[in-house]
Amino acid sequence: MFKPATDSELEQYIIELEFWRDLLKDYPPERCDYFDLFRNELPEMIEEKLTELNPTVQDTAAVLLMADKKIKTIKHWFNKIIFKTWVYDVANERFQIARKEQKRLLWLRKRLEGTDFNPGITPEEFKENNPILETIERYTHINSQGFAKCPLHNERTASLKVYPKNNSWYCFGACQTGGDVIDFLCAIKNVSFNDLINGKIIY
Repeated sequence: MFKPATDSELEQYIIELEFWRDLLKDYPPERCDYFDLFRNELPEMIEEKLTELNPTVQDTAAVLLMADKKIKTIKHWFNKIIFKTWVYDVANERFQIARKEQKRLLWLRKRLEGTDFNPGITPEEFKENNPILETIERYTHINSQGFAKCPLHNERTASLKVYPKNNSWYCFGACQTGGDVIDFLCAIKNVSFNDLINGKIIY
């Protein structure tokens, strides 16, 4: 059964998905069920955009993979910094942007179908599919020592430490807590694990 989006979901997607702007330009600003309003038009639009976007995700993922392999072979620290700044970080940013847009569109398609976004996934599978470093980097910059300003509270200095090998994190600042990628996403989105996998939010 079709489930309308919440107000916060609508606000996020109206802002972040460009095609909403054209669809909404002739409608008054008061709240309504935008998913229901454009339900007939959305499936075709989503499929068209996914057809355009999927090759971009594949290409940027391939470039990122090559950059990841290359950076591991660079021995000199200065050359590694230069390569990371001008090649790896750029490739990673392009991939994350394309992948995030792809996930939004897949989320919308599943919501329109009234089905779960990723039914049956286990916590371990979720953690394997969402590495801690890449996940936290979507919300805050992580420096070369693995520290970042914690996005869970306001702070001037970086107090959140990321441990990629253990796929975990810990905030030494106001939070004084940590955990795995599930704990981080549940905290920053203020949702349960079930909400993370059933299509109610995008992360």
